[in-house]
Amino acid sequence: MEVKALVEQQGIIKFNREEIEENLKRIEKKYLNLVFTEEELELAKAERANLNNLEKSLATYRKDIVAEVTAPIKTFEDFMKDAEKRAKAIAKNIDVQIKSFEEKEKEARTLIVKEFLKQKFEENQNYKEFENMFVLTDTIYTNKGSFTPAGKIATKLSTHMQTIFNQIEEILEGRRVQKELIEQKKQLIATTCKSISMMLNLEIELDPNNFDYLKNGELAQITEEIQKAGNRAKAQQDERLEEIKKKQFEKAQQELEEVEIIEKTPAEKEEKTSKTTGEIPKEKLFYAEFSIDGIPLELAKEVSAWLKDKGVKYTVKSQYTKMEEIKCKEL
Repeated sequence: MEVKALVEQQGIIKFNREEIEENLKRIEKKYLNLVFTEEELELAKAERANLNNLEKSLATYRKDIVAEVTAPIKTFEDFMKDAEKRAKAIAKNIDVQIKSFEEKEKEARTLIVKEFLKQKFEENQNYKEFENMFVLTDTIYTNKGSFTPAGKIATKLSTHMQTIFNQIEEILEGRRVQKELIEQKKQLIATTCKSISMMLNLEIELDPNNFDYLKNGELAQITEEIQKAGNRAKAQQDERLEEIKKKQFEKAQQELEEVEIIEKTPAEKEEKTSKTTGEIPKEKLFYAEFSIDGIPLELAKEVSAWLKDKGVKYTVKSQYTKMEEIKCKEL
């Protein structure tokens, strides 16, 4: 439809313009810069009233004439505004229907994509966690050009999704490589713990689980940290073994003292005899040094008893019992 409008005659208004102009100029010339005196005050008031009436008459006449001339224009304007609103309402209604149809089309296309992805996820369960990488609200998944006339996925959309699947494969491959590396490092930790434990003769081997935090470290760092831990464990073990030896020695010494294996030195014995009898022994004494290189404790008691029975004076300079095996759990 084409709107056709014809202005048949422009508004022409004839009025006594020259007369009005002439009178206004005369009045302006007479009163515009005039200063009234007290005697002329009444005349000034009268002239003011006349001019006010003239101003009102001019305004009223102007409005009436303009309204008369513009009446056809107002009718035309009102009709056209109403026609515009009606056309806009019709277009809006059609727009709603078009959008509703397009939304249904988009939903149908989205379902096609969802079904395609569902099949892919069933074929490879590892893809499922990356489902959010396919943003189905993007226009590429809903545009008409992304699908064939038969409703199948077209090359453009297929290529787009394949690119995402390739990215997923790269992520999964990176995970596999990382997992293998971690397993290799775990094996290295276990082997290193065992080797260092054997090298340092640790009673309790180093526990690989205590070094899990190293699985993300460098190979040199792993060996260095386990070596340090082994040295610390060795130092602690030596300290505990030394403490055990000391306790065992004190225990053995106490047992020997109980069976009187430890005797007073000759000087102490003579001093004790002198104090008792008041006499200094005149006998000629024979002195010798000998050591016993490991005999059972019971035999040591018998030797001590035999020497005592024979009156042999002797001094035990040092004594200890050698442990064949010390269990770490006794520490």
